[in-house]
Order: sequence, then structure tokens, then C-alpha cells
Amino acid sequence: MKNSYTFNAFANKIRDYNLISVTNCYVVQTCEIFNKDHCKYIFLAGINGKKSLSKAFAALEENSNFTFSNFMRNCLIEFTFGHEFQHILQLNSDSCSSSYAFGENNCDSEYSIKKHAWEFDADRFGAFEVLKYSFNVYRGLKVDNTELLKCLIYPEVASLVITRLLFYLNIVEKTNIIKIQELYTNKFSHPHPFVRIINIIDFTVNCCQDDFAALSITFQDMLNYTLKISKLFFKSYIPEQNPLESFFEMLDVNVVNHYNHELYEFAINDNAIRSLLLRRNINF
Repeated sequence: MKNSYTFNAFANKIRDYNLISVTNCYVVQTCEIFNKDHCKYIFLAGINGKKSLSKAFAALEENSNFTFSNFMRNCLIEFTFGHEFQHILQLNSDSCSSSYAFGENNCDSEYSIKKHAWEFDADRFGAFEVLKYSFNVYRGLKVDNTELLKCLIYPEVASLVITRLLFYLNIVEKTNIIKIQELYTNKFSHPHPFVRIINIIDFTVNCCQDDFAALSITFQDMLNYTLKISKLFFKSYIPEQNPLESFFEMLDVNVVNHYNHELYEFAINDNAIRSLLLRRNINF
């Protein structure tokens, strides 16, 4: 753990050692962001939707062994570890220097499509780890109701949408004012948060269609419910600001999809990523 006031996580390769670290601010703020008061209305996401889904959200809310706050906090932790662990694998699969570090803070360093592609890949690996976590939680409920699994997958992705928006709009601290970051592609150390959000949503939908086809989750379903959950969260967390307004104002779906496709094509031809995909027998 690093002593820092910034909300950050790191993957480090230092000589023959591989290290994942987080700042103490990450620990404190993760607990603060996803506390019970900020997540108390998440179950309302099912209202005005399918009756079976609304009942499933309500059933989770009433389950004494489950809270949305703990679940969403754990989803963020699973994503962070999965994302940084993938960076460790990338670093060891690549012919990079003996010492290297990846941080989660976006910075104004020189743009590199390879860095962006590695972030693209690490986000997907992190998202898959979160999906596995959600399925394990679902199995632990010991209730044979696939609508419950949907009610876990939507908040799972929403937890990542929420933290991307808080982090990049400079409002991890509730007292901060939203700092607009114009949509970009070929700039900075990390892809724009909206590029990353759409990548995570799209990848999770594809995984659900492959592994949980009976759920019939579409991209539009995922987008609608994750944004609805995010809206309910933000109303409790920062009632006087609306991060989603910035999302809709700045989101250019065509630009985002085109750049994510560019990153995908670069990633599957990157030696480090391609080697990892082949070792895992992943089709691409």
C-alpha cells in the first residue's frame, strides 16, 4: 500500500518482482463511495421494467445476507485487481525493460496506442473477473432464478461506470466540482473514460451472450440499467451535481466505437496480448 492522497492503483515490475499496490486513499474512498447510504435506492432500478426483474431486485434488497453496497464495493475491488494483474501478465509477456510501472491515474504523458491497447485489454480482463465474482455471489444465494443474476450483473457494471465517472470527472471527493474532460482518442496515457465505459459494457454483454445466453442481455439493456443504477447512486452521493449529464453531452457513440475497434485490432496483433490470448485458448 502506498501512502498517498490520490485514488490510484499500480502494477509494477521491478527486476524479478511483480507487485500490485493501491494507495491508502483508494481503500478509504472505496469504503466511502460504496457505503450503505449511497446505495440504498439501487433496488429501485427494477421499477417500470419487467415485473420479474423488479421482484428480483426487491428480493435482493430484502435478503439479510446481501447488500448492494458491499456487493458493488467488492466488484470494484475485483476489477482493480483483475485489471492490474493483467498488466503484470502483459509486462511479463512483453520484451519490456526489467523495471516498469502502470498507474491508474490518467496523465499528460506522451500518447502511445500500445499503452491504450494494454488498458483496453486490462479493462476487459478486469470486467471478466467481476462477472465471475457476480456468478459466484449468485450461486451463493442458492436460488434458481436467472432474474437474480441479471440484478447482480447490472449493478456490477454500474459500479465500474460510477467509479470511472467519479475518478475522471474529479469528484471522488464529494466536495469537488465536476471537471469536464473533452472526449479524445489519440491523447494522454489512458483512453478517455467514456471509451473505457463503452468497452467494458460491450465486452460484458458479449460474455453474457456467450456464457449466460438464457439471460438474453442486450447492449441496450445493459446501458439502460447501468445508467439507471448510476443515476440512483449519484442522487444520494452528490445530489447537487449530475455526472451523467456530462456523459450524455459528450458521448459520441460513433467516435467511441470506432476507436475501441481500432484498439481491439491493435491489441490482438500486439505480441504480449496475442501471446496471452493464445495461452488461454481465447478466440479473437
